[in-house]
Amino acid sequence: MSDRKGEKSLRGAVLEYAWQNYKTRPDHPWIKYPDYEVLRHEDNRKWFGVIMTVLRKRLGLDDEDDIDILNVKCDPMFGAALKSGDGFFPAYHMQHDRWITVLLDGTVAKEKIFPLIDMSFDLTSGSGKSGGKTAAGPSDWIIPANPKYYDVGRGFAEHREILWKQRNKIFVGDDVYLYMTAPIQAILYKCEVTETDIPYTFEDGNIKISRAMKIRLIETFDPSFLPVGRLKTHGVSSVRSPRRMPASLRDELDVWRNNEHNGEGVTT
Repeated sequence: MSDRKGEKSLRGAVLEYAWQNYKTRPDHPWIKYPDYEVLRHEDNRKWFGVIMTVLRKRLGLDDEDDIDILNVKCDPMFGAALKSGDGFFPAYHMQHDRWITVLLDGTVAKEKIFPLIDMSFDLTSGSGKSGGKTAAGPSDWIIPANPKYYDVGRGFAEHREILWKQRNKIFVGDDVYLYMTAPIQAILYKCEVTETDIPYTFEDGNIKISRAMKIRLIETFDPSFLPVGRLKTHGVSSVRSPRRMPASLRDELDVWRNNEHNGEGVTT
């Protein structure tokens, strides 16, 4: 049976995330369906999310209740993998190869939904005059770094800028926070992106790179300052691929800097 209370909570969480990260409020283009909500880019007006309430049987589910869903644009290969899991379906009333439907009934946790919104936003953004940036300006990213494969500290000790694998639509001027995976499990470095879309081919069995960006070190942190436990309080339960920094964490760091409470951090 559908959990309507949980659905309303997740719907609200999705809308709040869109506002906090992209300053986007939903519009309601269909008079016949006032509960349908569309999330659009401010500059190109393209959709990056659609929330609808549909009958569960429309998705092939086995009862007559209705359910809230979210449609997002997705990389075709990634979307195909997602659709094999619970809570994901071919896009309802949209291109099945480019969009997916996500249940908003609690089957899929919001921590998994938010990165999909980020991906959809990136895939539907245009270059335009802003160079592809959001209307809110440069973005802050959290990017995983495996210390088993590359010594980031040594790299920055030897070079002012280093090359890094580029996946998402990251732009010059964006900030990236490097999250060191196990055994460290903490953000240790803040960097600024100085160049993007650099053709670069590398493969060693662990890492495969076809496109790179240059990043310059701005700030370093002690492992106790931004550990995984603190990130979880802001909805970041894991960092397996580049993801946008939650607005709440960004605001907390701004307050810390403004008050000059450097804690364990070391400005470089």
